[in-house]
Amino acid sequence: MEEKLSGRSGRTWVPRRAILSGSVLQSRTQVEAVLSTDLSLGAVAGLVFPAEELAAANPKRSTCSAGEGPQEPIVDDLVDCVEHLIALRLLESRPSVDWVAARLGMSRRSFQRRLSERGSTFEMVLRMVLEREAENLLADLGCSISQAAYELGYADAAHFSRAFVSWKGVSPRTWRAAAHEPEDGS
Repeated sequence: MEEKLSGRSGRTWVPRRAILSGSVLQSRTQVEAVLSTDLSLGAVAGLVFPAEELAAANPKRSTCSAGEGPQEPIVDDLVDCVEHLIALRLLESRPSVDWVAARLGMSRRSFQRRLSERGSTFEMVLRMVLEREAENLLADLGCSISQAAYELGYADAAHFSRAFVSWKGVSPRTWRAAAHEPEDGS
């Protein structure tokens, strides 16, 4: 019985079957538990899923409803490109200056020099993206502060909270409460 695609996207999605290559399948039960599916050996590693799922919309990055982000194409602006790269990399982990420079085909020093020419630094752009993404995540009441911290690459909620206070002057909990207060119509 096929599940609807919308119920199978995102972090809750599991493949029908996983195939690992190699001569020995070690820790089968542990791998099956992590993938939540049957596991077998094969000549080529892969995940088996219904072909119609290829047409499904790209799921959001988490169970939290993060902001959609800019819908306009990247223009020929280095800072905009760096913002987009940082936001994309946050889907996996916290990006480093070396990773972004390599993605742009520049040495670290050239990359830093080009940002400096535009009155910016990698740390400034990273902070701006983290701050924007934090606001998007915290605007969703279904996303816990711990989950927001994890999504943004912080080791724990305490580190995220300290960073957030340095950006906004208030804790994430206080900011969230203020953002969700009903506006007074008088």
